[in-house]
Amino acid sequence: MAQLLGKVEVWQLLLQCLASGLGAGLIGTYLFLYARELGASTALMGMLLFTDCASETPIFYLQDRIMAVMSPSAMMNLALGAMVVRLLLYGAVPAMHDASAWGMLPIELLQGLTLAIAWSAVTVQSKRLAPPGLTATMQGLSTAVLGGLGCGAGGLLGGMMLDANLGWSATWTASAAVVAGLWGVSLAVPSAHHHLMARKLQ
Repeated sequence: MAQLLGKVEVWQLLLQCLASGLGAGLIGTYLFLYARELGASTALMGMLLFTDCASETPIFYLQDRIMAVMSPSAMMNLALGAMVVRLLLYGAVPAMHDASAWGMLPIELLQGLTLAIAWSAVTVQSKRLAPPGLTATMQGLSTAVLGGLGCGAGGLLGGMMLDANLGWSATWTASAAVVAGLWGVSLAVPSAHHHLMARKLQ
């Protein structure tokens, strides 16, 4: 485990997993509650879920072709950028389409970028970063941070903000800011580590 946690690239990936999981956890926990608040019918909720799944399918199918032109790190940055946009769009729905839940439907097309691209990138990057004999450990660690810690944190954060009467739009917007902040920190990790090591050598 020390071999893994001693790599700055691993910490960068884990921070990105946390950011991605946080957004996914918030969406997974509160999407349909939000849709109901906006007056969505059960049929529309079914359409939201169908659109989610349909947008993921071509991404997973074309994963090899996508990775032929994009690195896993670039894919992860694309996924996190899409997640920030997605959360901001949820917050803007009340100002669009007469505050109708139908405004959520096109946003679900981003699921392919926010989930499928992220999972593909994390799987491949985890394998690349793992020392010999620790591939399964690295896969388990990244999955635990994304699907466990991150998703749980997203559900908790959303609940705390809603309990504080922040409101739906502000909750989505604030969550986008948190995801963007974690993403920004992850991008700064390599340069910060390089600067720290340079100072130690002085």
